[in-house]
Amino acid sequence: MSELVSVVVLSYNSQSTISETLDSIKAQTYKNIEIVVADDHSSDDTVACVQKWQSDNGFSALRIVTSSENTGITANTNRGVRAAKANAVKIIAGDDTLNVKAIETFYEYYSKGDSKTIFVSCTALIDENGTPFHEPFHEAWLKDCYKSICSDDQFHRIVRSNFISAPAVGLIHKSIFEKYGYFDERYPMMEDYPFYLKLSENGIKYSLIREALVNYRVSSRSVVHAKKSKAQKMYLRSYSDFIIHRRFKLLLKEGYYKTAVKEVLKLVRNFFILHFR
Repeated sequence: MSELVSVVVLSYNSQSTISETLDSIKAQTYKNIEIVVADDHSSDDTVACVQKWQSDNGFSALRIVTSSENTGITANTNRGVRAAKANAVKIIAGDDTLNVKAIETFYEYYSKGDSKTIFVSCTALIDENGTPFHEPFHEAWLKDCYKSICSDDQFHRIVRSNFISAPAVGLIHKSIFEKYGYFDERYPMMEDYPFYLKLSENGIKYSLIREALVNYRVSSRSVVHAKKSKAQKMYLRSYSDFIIHRRFKLLLKEGYYKTAVKEVLKLVRNFFILHFR
């Protein structure tokens, strides 16, 4: 376990949670880690919190990448990935946390895999205070999504519905970005689905690790759950553009007409939210 791993932490107004995220990275059993904090022009004290954490913990292998303006999740993710020194990159939001053996486990699978496979773990849910949700995990359904023999089968599944939990995606080799491109900045607040769909279309297969290695925080301040917020409206615009530019055409091409109709209804709903609320 000597290879350097870059953990890219995405932050925007994350002052209340990012120290917990950084603590979980420092506590990893896998020790050859650098941390890249990509901050998207936070208006709170996120950057100062990171600087204080670094000073208090004496963690020299930490760099902060900032922006002169708020650009959205997608561009911020690209900045963080480009700044990473390692070939193996793990991306995590500044309000989520890692299981203590997450990087070690991800690296074990990553080092034994091939350039056409990305490993994804299960995800545990935590609330705003970091308390785990005691909800049943639908393992049978999730396992079925990943068990496809070939990447083409998975591509058809991911066209119908995004079953990949972005926080739980493991180590991605930088050559993946160089070969297939980075996250699509046409969708400023939706970095995950367009990217994982693109990789699947190009023959990348996703393989499930049947262990919860990442804790995903469900918060009223998150992009998806922050009702009537600027962030939520930016997300809805991104998702609507994705439907128009990419998803709707793929659904029709693959013959998923019912799902295509549902996406049209989402466009109508999003339009109403964006213009009349």
